[in-house]
Amino acid sequence: MEVWFDGEQYPDALPLNMTRHRHKALPELEEQPSQPTGLNFLEATKAALAKEQADSLRNSLSFAKLIKEDNAHD
Repeated sequence: MEVWFDGEQYPDALPLNMTRHRHKALPELEEQPSQPTGLNFLEATKAALAKEQADSLRNSLSFAKLIKEDNAHD
């Protein structure tokens, strides 16, 4: 990869090949289980999504509605 800075070209850069993601001297940390917060955003948005979908279907063309209306007129 060519490297330029302030109009001057520097030696070509090479991508860094990382063999480990942390320093060797850094102590290993114990993974602590997370405490449940009681919040579930999926469940919280589920009702809102269902209402939004129902509203969008209510305002759209429904062949089932047309058939019911046609049978009501007979």
